[in-house]
Amino acid sequence: MPSPPDLPGWAELTARLHVVRVPLTMPFRGVIEREAALVQGPAGWGEFAPFVEYGDAESARWLAAAVEAAWTGWPAPRRDAVPVNATVPAVPARAVPGVLARFPGCTTAKVKVAQAGQGLADDVARVAAVRDVLGPGGRIRVDANGGWTVPAAVDALTALASYGLEYAEQPCATVPELAALRRQLAGTIPVAADESVRKAADPERVALAGAADLVVLKVAPMGGVRPAVRVAAACGLPVVVSSALDTSVGIAAGAALAAALPDLPYACGLGTVGLIQVAIIAASGVLAGAATGTLHLHVGSAAGTIIWLVVWFLLGYTAYAFAFAAVASLVSRQEEVASAVTPVMMLLIVGYVIGISILPSNPGSGLVAVLSLIPVFAPTLMPVRLALGVVPAWQAVVSVAGMVVIIPLLLWLAARIYRNAVLRSGARVKLREAWRS
Repeated sequence: MPSPPDLPGWAELTARLHVVRVPLTMPFRGVIEREAALVQGPAGWGEFAPFVEYGDAESARWLAAAVEAAWTGWPAPRRDAVPVNATVPAVPARAVPGVLARFPGCTTAKVKVAQAGQGLADDVARVAAVRDVLGPGGRIRVDANGGWTVPAAVDALTALASYGLEYAEQPCATVPELAALRRQLAGTIPVAADESVRKAADPERVALAGAADLVVLKVAPMGGVRPAVRVAAACGLPVVVSSALDTSVGIAAGAALAAALPDLPYACGLGTVGLIQVAIIAASGVLAGAATGTLHLHVGSAAGTIIWLVVWFLLGYTAYAFAFAAVASLVSRQEEVASAVTPVMMLLIVGYVIGISILPSNPGSGLVAVLSLIPVFAPTLMPVRLALGVVPAWQAVVSVAGMVVIIPLLLWLAARIYRNAVLRSGARVKLREAWRS
């Protein structure tokens, strides 16, 4: 039997460490970038990325997971494929088909429920919409993130049972509540424990208390793949592997855990890191257009268009980043971010839809010309009008000036809201409360 590798000292660990910032496709707790420390060891790469609010003891487990990946390596896989699920945030039912369209091939969906500010009717409508899209053969699980009391969970799960739930994830916050709920459900809907395992000093207590039918495990909070495998064995319950807003390095660790478990009866919550940026999209479009002969640009006009695109990308990104940071800081759970940022996202979508609906057939539209001078819509409409060559010089100057004025104002507003809301936990903070604090 080979001897275990020598673990690194502090000097070696820090010498091999690289800090990266990955832009998020959706803000989380006011953060628009995921910062992680990646460390390269003899066995590969490890990731250390605990959230800033975590204490030393909790963060130490994340460091242990990184060291395991980089110096020890992972157990031998038992399988070469891992099924994954789609995730449906707390969006309106009408938005469900669009969300699931981003997960081609997934036949299992995790649906967020018990969202602050929403009711049971919203949850029922959302789950019904998921069932309509997936059809009778699809699997649906709901995730309440501990948002229900026991009576509320019984009522909600009874109402949702007709849609054929695979299980309910963390319907209540505490282990005693989960145990009480499980007794009342009497096996009709399996109960999965997530936070109760991930944040517990003794994860096996969930199984001993009869509080769950299965457990959700994440590699980093467990201290690595091997500790997670041991927790799974000690619990003696089926396991669902999930991720913790990881980069691709952390996702690889989650896949290693899923591959190493003796049994994997459920699809796993392992996403992929989307890093498609505007430059990649633009370059791909230009290359594709040139290759097919559908794009013909004069060098001078192309340079001017690209410069304007860069200017408007920077202006729009900055303005909307401040807005997203402000509204996302009002919530303390990742699962609530989607609903928090929806109003801001809708402004982007409205501008985009107006642009693609009107400008191709009517580049000189007066309505679009007016809207493109308004800072809310300018980042999506003005670049298109400039590319079409239909913008008088004064309009270009006015639209840029408007953005230059509005960005400092947004920064001031966002900073006030962010400062008063981001460090709070628990229930969602109301905008008025964050403003007045």
